[in-house]
Amino acid sequence: MIRNSITAYDGKQISVVEWADVQNPIGIIQISHGMAEHAMRYDYFAKKMNEKGLIVVADDHRAHGYTDRETLGYSKGDIWEGTLQDIKSVCEYAKNKYSQQYERPLGVVLFGHSYGSFLTQAFIRRYPILLSGAIIGGSNYFAGAVLPLGRLLARIRMTFVGPSKPNYLLKKMSFDVYNKNFERGTFISSIESECEKYKDDDMCGFICSSNFYYCFFKGAQKLYKKQGESLKGFNVLLVAGDKDPVGNMGKGVEKLNEWYKQQGANVNCIIYNGVRHEYLNDTSRLQAITDIGAFACDYLRR
Repeated sequence: MIRNSITAYDGKQISVVEWADVQNPIGIIQISHGMAEHAMRYDYFAKKMNEKGLIVVADDHRAHGYTDRETLGYSKGDIWEGTLQDIKSVCEYAKNKYSQQYERPLGVVLFGHSYGSFLTQAFIRRYPILLSGAIIGGSNYFAGAVLPLGRLLARIRMTFVGPSKPNYLLKKMSFDVYNKNFERGTFISSIESECEKYKDDDMCGFICSSNFYYCFFKGAQKLYKKQGESLKGFNVLLVAGDKDPVGNMGKGVEKLNEWYKQQGANVNCIIYNGVRHEYLNDTSRLQAITDIGAFACDYLRR
């Protein structure tokens, strides 16, 4: 594993982690991580993908990880739009670097989890031509009144408190509400040791700023608009747990599955029984690794 950085379109330095211990790679998986976490949480997963012949790259998104280590939860400007451009830059960087290294073109499958899954939903509407497919995990069909309401609440706090301050109200309306569904552990996982790992990680679990939430809700309001590239024939894998409140206990994921079918995408949906938000850190870990690896290898070989 190596840590690198790339210069974003606006000059910002974006931290990138690369797992490339592969002799004859099939292709590349690019990770778009979730809210209040970072790329290195996928170290075990990435090494397993290396064993399957897949190079893995992941950036720490704006307001996260080593990209914004000193201001976790906050970054200047439009965080959502900036992160989408960062994902594009990382994709192009990885394709160019490793295609040159192995002297043959290598494709990319984008794997987004949670917040990263919504970014992935947006990304494939803009740049499907860059990808061989996408894995959308721990997600939902994210629409309805919650988006303008969340945007308004974030805007109010930005006006009266400032854009960089943590938004405790929106944290309570999301993370805290999710946790109320479970007597033991958290919404993260049914395995308590995994919940403790998350809690003990000083780059996880921070409260995001009002600017972060404002940009997120603003961007998410456009996810299912008519504008965007065609997804006809585009390859999508949805993965989630049926006890994940982010995906409305599987119901929102099933609705997202139907939406992608309506767009003509080649979509498959896997929902793991008894599993919460982090299917890679729950009882489904080995099966999820198998399912994600099989999907990526299948479409990257084509």
